[in-house]
Amino acid sequence: MENYYVVRDTNHPQEDLERNWSSFAGGSCNGEQGGSTAEEAKENFASQIDAEIEGVEEEFKFHPAYKEFVAVHYAGLGAYELASCSIEDALIEAALHGDGLAVTMDKGTGHFFAEDVVRFHKVREGRFIFEIKMKI
Repeated sequence: MENYYVVRDTNHPQEDLERNWSSFAGGSCNGEQGGSTAEEAKENFASQIDAEIEGVEEEFKFHPAYKEFVAVHYAGLGAYELASCSIEDALIEAALHGDGLAVTMDKGTGHFFAEDVVRFHKVREGRFIFEIKMKI
């Protein structure tokens, strides 16, 4: 089976793969600040939604791009699947794809995990295509 392509807006594709989990866009779900520790981030999260810290179920991890602990939104990385069957066509399709791909509350149509990535290609500053192994 052939591989397929997804587009992801990021400035840190290799770091994203090493992390292999997604935070909320900008590192914040509700406008809260992250934290220098997971506990501080959890306290900030609880405070922002006016909740008790014991009621916060989110997991908090260090996010290198934000340089602080933030809430984990979901495992894997969000992206949008492309219709293209070749890297040449995928580069063109991804370049024409609308802006703001990372400003969403969902995983996109091309959610993937780092272990399934064959390679990635730069489309332009802040946008990359990831070639994903087709699962059998």
